[in-house]
Amino acid sequence: MQFKRKLPKLIAPSVLPLDAAGWMAEPDEENESAPAPIPEGVLLRNLGGALRVENTTGEKITLQYKKLLALHNKNIVSMRIDCQGEFVKNAAGCLFLNGHELPLDGSAVMPMKPPINMVLTLKISAHSACLIKGVSFTYLTEEPDLIEECGTEADVLVVVPNYPSAANLYLSAFAHARDLAYVRAGMRVQVAVMTDTWYSMRYTIDGIPVCFGPYSDLKKLLSRKQYKVVIIHFVDVTQYPILDGYITNEKLIFINHGPETMFEVLPNKVRPYFTAPYDDVIEDPVKRAFVRRYARKDNVEWVFVSDFLRDKAEELMDVEFRHSHVIGNIINEANFPYREKTAEDRKKIMVLRKFDNICQHSIDQVVLAISALSRKPFFSELEFNLYGDGKFYEELTAPLHRFSNVHLHRTFVPNNEIQNIHAEHGILLIPSRHDTHGVSMNEAAASGLVVVGSRVNCTPYYMDEAHNHTLADPEDFEELAGIIERLYYDPEEFLAISRRLSQYVRKVNSAAETIDREIALVRRCLDAVVWDKLPEAAPEGEPILTILVAAYNVEPWLDKCLYSLVNHRNAGRTEILVVNDGSKDRTSEIAHRYEQATHGVVRAIDKVNGGHGSTINVGIAEARGRYFRIVDGDDWVDSENLATLVDRLEGETADIVLTKGCYEYADKAPLENIIDYDMLREGTLYHYDDLLFPEYGFKTYGALLTTGNYRVECLRRAGFTLSEKKPYVDMEFNAFSQRYVQTLRYWDLDIYRYLIGRAGQTVSRDFWKAKYEVHASIIFNILETLDRMEDFPENRKRFLYAHLVAMMADSQIFMYDQVCRWDQIDPFLERLGKWPAALEASFAYIEEKDDASRKILKQYRHCSGTKPLINTDGTERQMVNVRTLLSPGMVKKTVRSVVPYGIIELWRISTTK
Repeated sequence: MQFKRKLPKLIAPSVLPLDAAGWMAEPDEENESAPAPIPEGVLLRNLGGALRVENTTGEKITLQYKKLLALHNKNIVSMRIDCQGEFVKNAAGCLFLNGHELPLDGSAVMPMKPPINMVLTLKISAHSACLIKGVSFTYLTEEPDLIEECGTEADVLVVVPNYPSAANLYLSAFAHARDLAYVRAGMRVQVAVMTDTWYSMRYTIDGIPVCFGPYSDLKKLLSRKQYKVVIIHFVDVTQYPILDGYITNEKLIFINHGPETMFEVLPNKVRPYFTAPYDDVIEDPVKRAFVRRYARKDNVEWVFVSDFLRDKAEELMDVEFRHSHVIGNIINEANFPYREKTAEDRKKIMVLRKFDNICQHSIDQVVLAISALSRKPFFSELEFNLYGDGKFYEELTAPLHRFSNVHLHRTFVPNNEIQNIHAEHGILLIPSRHDTHGVSMNEAAASGLVVVGSRVNCTPYYMDEAHNHTLADPEDFEELAGIIERLYYDPEEFLAISRRLSQYVRKVNSAAETIDREIALVRRCLDAVVWDKLPEAAPEGEPILTILVAAYNVEPWLDKCLYSLVNHRNAGRTEILVVNDGSKDRTSEIAHRYEQATHGVVRAIDKVNGGHGSTINVGIAEARGRYFRIVDGDDWVDSENLATLVDRLEGETADIVLTKGCYEYADKAPLENIIDYDMLREGTLYHYDDLLFPEYGFKTYGALLTTGNYRVECLRRAGFTLSEKKPYVDMEFNAFSQRYVQTLRYWDLDIYRYLIGRAGQTVSRDFWKAKYEVHASIIFNILETLDRMEDFPENRKRFLYAHLVAMMADSQIFMYDQVCRWDQIDPFLERLGKWPAALEASFAYIEEKDDASRKILKQYRHCSGTKPLINTDGTERQMVNVRTLLSPGMVKKTVRSVVPYGIIELWRISTTK
């Protein structure tokens, strides 16, 4: 479901003048005040409101807008930049704001924190030209969402870590070639560039829409339930948890280029240039576990670009990929026609690469090979042309400036113009330490060039090394130079390889052998997706585990929650109780649909609204399983780990079985552990009371709603009823459920996914003002109820005072400060003093934590105007509102550190109850 909101604009769009006179060369870093005239060879012309910029030099030029853009209004939180422009010649130029890329023809959104000065620059490549038609800025008081502007027609989502743009046309060019073929085949494609970034962009390239942003944007796209097929290049450990939570009936296609499954061998291949190899490469068991798990999934298709890569992946991962395909890279034969070479062409050598500081691209080997050739008597007859750009360009090319026959073209060449460069050369020099660079190599070979590269991965197969012998050891630049020398002295062999290699590559990489097969795979996946299909499940005897799903107005999330609960091999051995707490949306309808589809594994119970506590009361009463756990309707679980838990519970005897869980933030990708149980040894049966001593057991909370699986018998025997129509009842449950627990076991299974930051959650002051008294009432209800439970062990009371009540008291003081009710702190502490041990534990906790509440307690009496605090010298202490000491980010951090479940649950319930 897509959530939209209208964002207020603080200032009307400001259009940047595009007059040619408004630009200058980038000032020198050492003397920024010095005049910076436009370099010779760079032409700027006004064309009817647009600006044409042309660079006729062989150097990349940076221009800077003369006027500094200053932003001072502190109400502004974000800025939107809309650009209109186009390439005129080569991959001409890209705009940058404070060094960050802007799309030449598209939009960008950047968070802003005024006051800030902004510098607009334009980088124009060698021998290039571009047309800038307009640039406008819109300042906003809220963060806009460019994902909302992505079209609703596409049903194929392609996810990549980078993609061709005005800044770099060579990024993931192989993926772009595939996407263009999809579109030509009639498919509707949306590209998503997901990475660790802080801003977003949206643009179009060659007719393909592209969105660029943080990993959290992937969650937004998948939440639409629009894309039947999700194609991912370079799937990584950051994306797997997102796929776990947001993929239901979609089909996944992972296109593998090496890093996805060969990560253990990569660090030394992709380290910076001119650095020593790492002695030890540490395995990543988390990545390995994800790969092995997804290798067996029925909805995942694994595409490898070679047999070598698939075989190596299965060897390294020790797994057989259930659905795998070997499909090579496509060559656009129309764009790269074979042109017969002459003997003279063997002397014309080209390089077309990225010049970033990643040694796998082997530009250093190119330079060293040219240097080795410079010592040959025929060197002056050779001509070298290097095309490309990157952040390490100047450092890598420095040794080449001494050679008059080496020409540097610091520019990106559009794909449709590369064939013209191929026609002017006879050899492509393209060494590598790992990456096959299959697209570039195959396109050049198809055009008739002899490819001189490295023997890595599957390149010997694609370059027919058995017959051509044009590949060298990846670290032997002398061997590279020797191959070029051999071709120089044997022009007939050069011509024979040129013809033979072109024919071979065209056969191996023909459309029928590559993209046609891939398109057929995508179409099969599209046809196979049925959005409303639910996992198959049926009861298998008496349930082992009852899972209560507390549900109130959770229509947008409930389907994902229930799907995760029943989409595993042990669903039939569980009971899912969906207690619909008087919802006003489609919550009940979704629950009953799952009830029917699972033949009663899911049971829907509709009741009048009574609050979160009432759903738990009903769940305990209705449970038929031996164990009981709770999952809120807007959360979900790791299905496979849940299945493993059910196996473990089969013959279990412990009263509580602890597992793990993570916070799932709506606005970021990484999961965050809810609580650590590092002090527990997995599988050991503990006596509960032995774990109540700080050095032997729980350092903070014990069992929680998100981590605890409780024996139903113990819960019912405890005889408690949670408060109704109130938040914070999770704290009541955590306390009361301990009454008759005797034993505990822990399993290192990460199951729960606790959603934080969904639409509608709030930390507004008005909300705190409405709920802070309820929070206090829950604290005292816990204390009074524990006293009424006459057989509740005293040692457990002391543990709860220190690890539950103290944290809630800390939170309560923080809340009083947030709503400026400092006059309530004394009555609260006085009432808490009726339980001296609880009051003492609270003060000890606040003192040790040394955070917000400690500061508040030092100031609150003066703030409330009751009893002024006096300094030791007799002077009155200055009044400080502690709220002003905390930024919004610190407030959120403090809230979660104070009561991870209480206050967060308050935000959650306030929007649904």
